[in-house]
Amino acid sequence: MTISKTLTTALILTALMGIGCVGRNPAPIPIVPAPAPAQKTQPTPAPAASTSTASEAPPPSPTSTPAETPGAAAPSATVLTTTITIDETWQTYSNAALNFEFKWPTRGRYAPNWEVRIISEGDSRMKDGCLAEGAAESRPPVRVGVGGVEFCHSSYSEGAAGTRVFTDHYATKNGSRYVAISFTKEGYSGSALGCSFDLSVNATTCIQFDEPAYLALLDQIVSTFRYKE
Repeated sequence: MTISKTLTTALILTALMGIGCVGRNPAPIPIVPAPAPAQKTQPTPAPAASTSTASEAPPPSPTSTPAETPGAAAPSATVLTTTITIDETWQTYSNAALNFEFKWPTRGRYAPNWEVRIISEGDSRMKDGCLAEGAAESRPPVRVGVGGVEFCHSSYSEGAAGTRVFTDHYATKNGSRYVAISFTKEGYSGSALGCSFDLSVNATTCIQFDEPAYLALLDQIVSTFRYKE
C-alpha cells in the first residue's frame, strides 16, 4: 500500500515537472514580417486620341513674291520706221569709235540742234537706261526700237524770258556705255508777239509751234540710226 502511494506520488511529480519546463522555455515561434502596405498608385490617364483634321493642319509656308524693282517693267518698244523723204538737205553723222551713224536735217521749221555723248554705265544721270537730265520732265520716258536697237526717249522742257526750250534724249546701251543723242529746240512766247497761241517757232512771226510734229521729226531722225557693218 505504501509502495503504491509512493509510485503514484512520483508519477504526479514527474508530470508536474514536465509541464513546468514547457512553460519556462517555449519553443520559438517564427516571426512572419507583416506585409508592407500596398502603395497607392494614381492611374495613368490614357493618351487622348488624335483627331487632326484638315483645318488643324499647320498652314503651308507662305510663298514670297519677289518685289518689283522700281522702273523694270518698261513698256514695249515702239518700232520706228522712216516715213519721210531723205533729201539733199539731210546729212550723215558717223561715229568711228563706236561704228554707228544717223542722218539729220540741216533745214526746216523743226530742224533741231543736237549733240552725241558717250556716257558711262555708272553715271548717276542714267536711270533705268534713260538719260535723266533737264529742268522738268515733260512726259514719261518711252521706249522705241530701230533695227533691233532699243532707245529710251526722255523729254524735258524749261521756260525762261519769253521762251521755252525743249530737250529730248535718246539713249541706247553699247557695252558698258550709253550712246546719248540729245536734241534741243527753242520755242518763243506767242503772247509777246501778239499771237493767238502760246508758242511760236520763231521770235519774229506768228507760226505756231506744233510739239507733236516736232517730236515726230525727232523719231524720224532716230529711225535712220544704224551700226555699220
